[in-house]
Amino acid sequence: MNILPASGQISGWRASWGKLRAACSPSMIASVCAGGLVLLAVIGGYRLAQWRAVPEYSLYRGAAIRQQARVIPAGGVLFVGDSIVDQSFTPLICGLPVLNAGMSGATVADLFPVARDAIALAKPALILISVGINNALPKSRHVSVEAYGEQLDGMVAAAMASGARVVLLTQTAVRHDQMLSIDLPKLNAIDGTIRNIAEQRGTQLVDITAALAGPDGQMQSGRTMDGVHLTAAGYAAWHEAIKHVACRSPAT
Repeated sequence: MNILPASGQISGWRASWGKLRAACSPSMIASVCAGGLVLLAVIGGYRLAQWRAVPEYSLYRGAAIRQQARVIPAGGVLFVGDSIVDQSFTPLICGLPVLNAGMSGATVADLFPVARDAIALAKPALILISVGINNALPKSRHVSVEAYGEQLDGMVAAAMASGARVVLLTQTAVRHDQMLSIDLPKLNAIDGTIRNIAEQRGTQLVDITAALAGPDGQMQSGRTMDGVHLTAAGYAAWHEAIKHVACRSPAT
C-alpha cells in the first residue's frame, strides 16, 4: 500500500489552500491549521502502525513456522506461500500432514530464509510453492521481475536439492476492479516467470489462474472476498486444482 500522495493530489491541496487563505481571516486559518495538524498526526500514526505491522508479523510468523517444522513428522508436505496459503485450512494433501508455511504480505525474498529452514527441519517429501503477488504491489516496485525470477529459482533449487518433489503454483487470478493498486503487467510477467521456471526445472505446475478465473481471465466474483483473497468457494476450487496435480506422479 502506497502511503505517499500522488503529485496531482498535492497540486489540488495547494489550490484549495490558496482559496481558503483568500476567503478566511488569519484566526480562522490558524484554527483550521491546528485541526489539520491533529488530523495529519492521527493519519500518520495509523500509517506508521500499518508499516510496522507487516515486518513484526513476519518475524512472529517465521518463528512459528520454524517451531512447527521441528515437530511435524518427516515425509509430509511443506506449503510455502503468501496470504493465500497463510489463510487456508489445509491439514492434509494427498493424505500427508501439511506444514503451512504461508506468510501474509510476504514476497519471495521474505519467504526464502523461512523456507530454507523449514525444509531442513521438517524434511518434507512434497514441497508446494505459491508466491509472487506481493511482488506486484507498490511496496515491491524496486524489485524487478528478473530479480523475482532469480529469487524464486533459488528457492526451487534449494527445495529440489532436499530430494523432495516440488510443485509450483501459478499466480492467483485477481479482479481488476477491486485490485487497483496492483501492477497487472508485472503480475502477468511474474506468472510467466513461474511457468518458465517450472518448465526449466522440470517441476510440476498447478495452473491456479485457470482454476479460479472466469472467461474474462479475472477471478470469478463468488470466489473472492476482496479481489484476491479467497472465499470458501474459492478455496474449494483452489484445493481441487492442487490435489489434481500434486497427488499424481509426474509421469501421469
